[in-house]
Amino acid sequence: MRQTNYVKIFSFLAFLLFGGVSCWATAESLHMLLASWPKIFCYLVAIGFFVVASIGTKLIVDSLNQKIYIEGRTGKLIGGIILVLIFWLATSMPTNTHTFIYRNVISERVNNDVDVTMGYLEDVVKNTVNEENCAAMIAERVAIVKGYQNRLMTEVNQPNDPGSGPRAENILKELETKYGYRIERYRPGGKNEGLREVNQAIDFYNAQFNNLINNIIPNYYQEKMVRPNETNLDQAMAAYEGLADLKDKIEAGRKAKGSAKGNAISLNSAEDMHDIVIPRINTGYQAVSSNHGLVRFRSGDEAKYRADPVVTETQRMTSIFEVWGDYMAGKFNGHGFFWWILLAVLIDIAAFIFFDIAFKKSY
Repeated sequence: MRQTNYVKIFSFLAFLLFGGVSCWATAESLHMLLASWPKIFCYLVAIGFFVVASIGTKLIVDSLNQKIYIEGRTGKLIGGIILVLIFWLATSMPTNTHTFIYRNVISERVNNDVDVTMGYLEDVVKNTVNEENCAAMIAERVAIVKGYQNRLMTEVNQPNDPGSGPRAENILKELETKYGYRIERYRPGGKNEGLREVNQAIDFYNAQFNNLINNIIPNYYQEKMVRPNETNLDQAMAAYEGLADLKDKIEAGRKAKGSAKGNAISLNSAEDMHDIVIPRINTGYQAVSSNHGLVRFRSGDEAKYRADPVVTETQRMTSIFEVWGDYMAGKFNGHGFFWWILLAVLIDIAAFIFFDIAFKKSY
């Protein structure tokens, strides 16, 4: 009577446990990349790949075991290595790492994409750039006019030669010639300009200049202000409102612990990501790109938002290829990417070890 081999039973159950985690991670990565595929199909592919990879590791282990006889040892060793390279190193391990880093980083990436894009759209809606440019031009012109005002006051109030004489007239003519501002001249009541006349001239010209400065502001806003056209403004407002609504739904999904219920969105759902989240953010990017002249871009952002086609940071996270490419480019520094690689490798190695023990032949 054969005795029950509890070690093999335990090893088989452990293989199912670790292999199940690996297959889940692979299937989630595939489904996030290929949302049009049925999820069950992604799981079948993941399970098939992992079983083949496990068989490959067993072929390698058995081929290296000199204590047992195996026909075609070299061929099986090479075959096992090929299976491991294709079905584990090129598929299972990278997809598992993708799922782990995705779950760790996606909330941060989406929030950053949404918040930055909303900020740029707010620039468009509020016409912030043109407001600031116009305000800067007004401040510059007011400073110039005040400079002439101060020069004139100094000249009129000269201790040795007070009054509005030829030098004062030259200052006013220079202002009129260079900038086109007309200043009415003060006409003294008598031939000699005493202290009273000088003070009156100062008050008169100060009033003239102050009135001129007060008129510069509305005139500049009317003449120099550039405003977005109605179509672009409506586009920006619609995109902004769409992202604000998206934030609310993501927060509702977070409070629902990731399960999309009712008005909530789960960032772990491939359907929610591809049907709602990515299209909303893409619309925001496109609205920013259409109004790029009205936006204050952070360093490096303009090229990203004006790229054709647009690939948002959020969208990149759904692709295993983009994520690994970004890792190679150093874009995941500080996110523990290597730790997730190590975790994916250890989970699979544990499954492979238990698979070998569970299916080891007894001699």
